Amino acid sequence: MFIYCVPLIKQVLYRLDQPHGSGNVYISWRPGNSTHLATTGCDSTVAVFDRQGDIQERIQISGLCTGFGWDSDGDLLAIISQNSSTIILWDATTGKKAQIDAGVRDGLTCMMWAKKSCLLAIGTQKGNLVLYDHINAKYDINHKTSKLQIMFPSKRYCNISDHFIFT
Repeated sequence: MFIYCVPLIKQVLYRLDQPHGSGNVYISWRPGNSTHLATTGCDSTVAVFDRQGDIQERIQISGLCTGFGWDSDGDLLAIISQNSSTIILWDATTGKKAQIDAGVRDGLTCMMWAKKSCLLAIGTQKGNLVLYDHINAKYDINHKTSKLQIMFPSKRYCNISDHFIFT
């Protein structure tokens, strides 16, 4: 896997040779100063690399990663995996990780941070919606009857105050 600075220039920032074994690799840049790159693949781990391509952390998860991403400030990396109801949070400033029980028994399938706050929305296999407020360490569970399939931020539509739409 090559990470390029600008697609037109083709300047290689660094190269990762199969960081998760053979298969697809998924990436998420840390917002803001982009000092970290998180990757995942088929080996049930999430790896965090620094700008030089050196590994800073390798987080073992139970099963394949079903979602991962940075909060709006780029301080927290949230990770969810199939057949697990645990949210893993990795703090980029301290290097510490925490495991949080999502409060549901079904597996976590998709997640997204709010654009302007430390609110994390998580969808489950049975169509439940979990909202986790990291500042207050509280979560709310909204039981749905249909499956939650797509989650994306929107400025036009709003189901909760931080501009999420769920379909």
